Amino acid sequence: MEYLPSRTERRIKHALIVLTVVALILLVFLYLRPDIRLSIGHRLGIVPGAAAEQIAGPDEARLIVISTPGPTEYTGDRYRYEARYVLHSGSPLTLTDLRDGRTIPLPLQGTTDVADMQVRIAEDRSRLLLQSDAGTAIVDLTSSEVTPVAEEPPGTWSDDVYIRDDRCSGASPNDQWTLCLAFGRSNSRFVLGDWELRIRPYGTGGDWTRLYRGRGLLPIVGFSSDEQNVYVYNEHGIWRVPVE
Repeated sequence: MEYLPSRTERRIKHALIVLTVVALILLVFLYLRPDIRLSIGHRLGIVPGAAAEQIAGPDEARLIVISTPGPTEYTGDRYRYEARYVLHSGSPLTLTDLRDGRTIPLPLQGTTDVADMQVRIAEDRSRLLLQSDAGTAIVDLTSSEVTPVAEEPPGTWSDDVYIRDDRCSGASPNDQWTLCLAFGRSNSRFVLGDWELRIRPYGTGGDWTRLYRGRGLLPIVGFSSDEQNVYVYNEHGIWRVPVE
């Protein structure tokens, strides 16, 4: 006599099929949405970054990090990285000084997109030159005073405002920390995110402290002047990460 499954067995079988289909749909969804995967990892504490605050979304602002060379005894120059300004899109364009929180309107009319702005630095690294199709302005890095100019001023100006010397040798402004941008094993991407920001006390060879897991292109990274926060910027926005 042929065996016929009971009603309960049929229900269990149907339930398992439904659960399998739902699980597959969920896996495909998470595979296609790396941003959600990473957010879940942050919330659950699987990867570092739950304390990070996003202060600007994509295309809303641009982080300006100043790289300052400093000599070392054995390895030549290395760089200190200070997150100095946030350049905001809008009308008018504004510049926020991260040292004191002041927001300064820029005297550049007709431009609202920070992607159109060229940022250059003087040879002595004391001034920034902001250029767009709407005009040119100079920012004094000591006072944050902004001065409009009719044309490019004399002197040598460089595009090397931010210099990525090495992924694991950058220092904070007062040499308290060394930062490192790491990938997964054999430089592969992580399952949750693409890269990870780590720090350790400057001049030591101890373990790295994992601060933030992010995704996308390798970011521009700089410390606040008091070295209490790290600012991270790439095509997905700007984040402020406390040094804990």
